[in-house]
Amino acid sequence: MAKYASDIYVFRRDYIKKLEVYAKRIINEISDLSEELSFVYKSNVPDGIEDKEDIKKFYGEKLTDNLDREIAAGTTLYGVHRDDLLIMLNGKEARLFASQGQQRSIVLALKLSEGEVSREILGEYPVFLFDDVLSELDDKRRKYVLDEICEKQIIITSCEKEFTEGIGDNIIEVRGGEYSYVSSHR
Repeated sequence: MAKYASDIYVFRRDYIKKLEVYAKRIINEISDLSEELSFVYKSNVPDGIEDKEDIKKFYGEKLTDNLDREIAAGTTLYGVHRDDLLIMLNGKEARLFASQGQQRSIVLALKLSEGEVSREILGEYPVFLFDDVLSELDDKRRKYVLDEICEKQIIITSCEKEFTEGIGDNIIEVRGGEYSYVSSHR
């Protein structure tokens, strides 16, 4: 179990570092450099343990040394399943201090960052699905999203018709379970 835990930990740690690079850039662009985003990977693994073999050893010791406590608790007390990711905005925990608009911007930055990491690994962007994201953003952030999607394949849903005007290759309107093409630029 320690081997798998160390594999997962190292993968997550490295992925979060890649994701953070892109997410920081995107939040800076969305907010005109007024917001600083950072991630904290919360884990039982102490700071300073970087080597995969040392991480494996740490988990092996934790799981062995605490077996009686875990049996008494009826659950595993240590391991990657207990890890967490804290998202910090301007040095404060975003889930507690960020406004609704800031939280939506963070989610948007995470989604776009995931796409950047996918492109880095696979050589192309995934298809993005943004469900009603435009109505929850202010004009400046909405403009950023629309400007940012140029080279990506994105499906955007919206309940507000004015948000879809002038964007995209195809606009499909759905009413009462029926759909119709409003525009097609192909």
